[in-house]
Amino acid sequence: MLTKLRVIDKRVKPGKGCGPDNITARGLKLGGDAVAVGLSYIMGESLKTSKYPSQWKMSKVKAVPKKGNSSERGDFRPISLLSIPSKMYESIIGDHIDCHFVNKGLSSENQWGFKPNRSTELLMLHLTEGWRQGLDRNRIVGVLFIDFKKAFDSICHKTMALKLQACGISGNVYNLIVDYLSGRKQFVEIEGQRSSEAEVKFGVPQGSVLGLRLFSIYVNDLP
Repeated sequence: MLTKLRVIDKRVKPGKGCGPDNITARGLKLGGDAVAVGLSYIMGESLKTSKYPSQWKMSKVKAVPKKGNSSERGDFRPISLLSIPSKMYESIIGDHIDCHFVNKGLSSENQWGFKPNRSTELLMLHLTEGWRQGLDRNRIVGVLFIDFKKAFDSICHKTMALKLQACGISGNVYNLIVDYLSGRKQFVEIEGQRSSEAEVKFGVPQGSVLGLRLFSIYVNDLP
């Protein structure tokens, strides 16, 4: 548990980047074992009951300018800030999912996103080497790039549940992930002013740890 705290603490500055509960990574780290024991109990009960804590399903959305100062609405991009204790819990669940995929050999070899020991640089080397070999054999090389607009926001939860089942994820972990995706809410905060809450019915949480893995599972059978 404390290891997860230290990893997250390196990425979050004191008082900044915290979620809707205003709990910072630095504050959690200073709490040490006293905080870890309480969080461990909450996470244990959550896994036992397959219910994700409702307060951890809230996202705080901030508008960040894409470049420089801007007054146009289209020049801003939304950044979702989640509870840091929730992201710690997601990381633990994600580790179990990773182990399952590795042990069962389920991950597609053509999937390079969000996988350990793989990067965009290695992917480009892999692709360009294949193209080079094709050209050396006097073959025509064609490349098709597809940009999925709002890919993370467009995931259907029912389809996601079916994909999890197809990968052999079942029992408490399956029920917990389904509950994790359901009943999520978000609000927008600009200059200290907070909007009303809105329900999120599609997609995986932006800025989450588990969302990256779920998206990889969602597109794993695409090749």
